[in-house]
Amino acid sequence: SRTANIRFSVEDWMCNVKGTLHGGMIATMLDNSMGLLTRAFYGNSDKISTINLSLNYLRPVLPGKSVTATVRIEKPG
Repeated sequence: SRTANIRFSVEDWMCNVKGTLHGGMIATMLDNSMGLLTRAFYGNSDKISTINLSLNYLRPVLPGKSVTATVRIEKPG
């Protein structure tokens, strides 16, 4: 299948002033994960880009925890 799981540990420098993982870090992780998977299946093209990225944040993540992104290509195009 065209799926990837990418995991990282949350470090203090990734956190916002509330001490939780910054939303921008989550968005970056998801965007990079999708890009890596797309390039793995469709080549290292410079024509691959994110057109739209929309997120809903469900709960905070604290330092010392890990986050896993599961990305899947459902349909190319």
